[in-house]
Amino acid sequence: MTKNKKTDNIENENLVDYTSGVFKKNFSADGCKYYFIIAPEMYPDMDGLGNTGKMHCLICSTKGTHTFLLTKSNGYWKPEDKNIIIDDALLKLIDHEITNHKF
Repeated sequence: MTKNKKTDNIENENLVDYTSGVFKKNFSADGCKYYFIIAPEMYPDMDGLGNTGKMHCLICSTKGTHTFLLTKSNGYWKPEDKNIIIDDALLKLIDHEITNHKF
């Protein structure tokens, strides 16, 4: 595949950056390496995309790969779906990382 240097690194001051709220965190537990990815939930808005204030989480752990929506409740980020099988220690780590992430 040939790279086109003119279009691969497009610098356009008119582009809106929706990637700034997305981040990945690697972590280790029980001798294994895992990760989770956090991304803000977005909706179509008159000016582009707006943030709902919720976060999507994709996590790979010993319980498998899960995706779920997080909402802030009583000062903590928690899954909207109460049936999600995620360890409390991992939920605390996710809450800590979102709370301390520089958006």
